[in-house]
Amino acid sequence: RDEPKRIYYLKGHCGWDVVSLVLSDEIPEAGQHDTVLKVLDFPVSGGIDLAMLGRTDTPGNIRTRIMCTHARRWIDMCGGATQVIGKALIESQLREHFRIDI
Repeated sequence: RDEPKRIYYLKGHCGWDVVSLVLSDEIPEAGQHDTVLKVLDFPVSGGIDLAMLGRTDTPGNIRTRIMCTHARRWIDMCGGATQVIGKALIESQLREHFRIDI
């Protein structure tokens, strides 16, 4: 039996609920939708939305894809994710990961 893959993710409070952040390079593109929903669903309960963060060719830029737990699909934007990403860049290793100079 295959061992389940472990995924590094952050959960952050966005004022009214929780949003999780995941690095896109940890999940093969073909499985991103289903994997992200597993992070959002019980028993992990990753919050109302999840932002998948990816590198770009430009240092300091982050590519985001946001999954809405209610719609069960990718959405264009999420104010809560913006708050959680900003705080995570200050308080975690994401700043170094994305080569962001603050």
